[in-house]
Amino acid sequence: MRATSARANGQRQQPVGEEALDLADRPAAVRSGPWLLPGHDGRLLAYALVDQAVLRWTERRPGGPDWLGPDVLPAKGLSHLTVAQGRNRYAHLLGRRVRPAKDGSLTVDLVYAIQYQAGRPLSEWRSIGNPHAKRERTALMGGPTAAVNTAGTLYVFVPTAEGRVAVRREDTQGRWEPWLDLQVTAAVDTPAAVSTSTGHVELLAPARTGALTWHQPEPGAVLRRGHDFGVIPLPGSVTGAETSPGRVTYFLTDVRGGMVAVRAGSGPFRSAGTRATDGTRW
Repeated sequence: MRATSARANGQRQQPVGEEALDLADRPAAVRSGPWLLPGHDGRLLAYALVDQAVLRWTERRPGGPDWLGPDVLPAKGLSHLTVAQGRNRYAHLLGRRVRPAKDGSLTVDLVYAIQYQAGRPLSEWRSIGNPHAKRERTALMGGPTAAVNTAGTLYVFVPTAEGRVAVRREDTQGRWEPWLDLQVTAAVDTPAAVSTSTGHVELLAPARTGALTWHQPEPGAVLRRGHDFGVIPLPGSVTGAETSPGRVTYFLTDVRGGMVAVRAGSGPFRSAGTRATDGTRW
């Protein structure tokens, strides 16, 4: 990606050569990301969270090689960010926002914004609350993850202060359902969520002694507990992908060493290119 300078007002900049980039123009340390998504016009977009802002790069033309940006999108107070995308190519940005309260404690909630087209401004950030009844517990809430199913329903998942996993859904009309508890008490890190081409949403959550999973018996249904794996994911290492129609593979780093691939009914496999028991190559 060719480097460009950033401006705090969020205006897009023209690409510049690496030799012209002053140290003062270099982006701040990345807190979350990066995420790479295809835009509606074929251009790729990349996002990364830094202190008080989301940085966004946009391909100058489909296929590159030049990039525009980074655009600086204000995101005050965000400690974590995740980006999800549905079939309409809208980019859904979900963040964990931390604000000081008048009594000196911290107030934490989840906020949400959308980018509808490549290179265009974000919508305003809106709060979707949090699953905790007591404000003082929100400071222990983890970072969110999200997925958009084929019908356009947005699912937001977050680990709670008690080690539970909570989910909230926004339907295609923009209406948010209440928070739902997925009935575990052992989650220790942000889950990984995947939407499949068959309309299902699946989830893996790291736990102290393994990895917990959920699946939908049919599109749009309440998530049910699935097959758990005897691997302990390193925090922040889990990602999931649909590797064949309706089948999800999770890739992670096991704290006991090595990169691992797991999916329901087979695995774990600890080396790239290993064949599954059904003959499928990961």
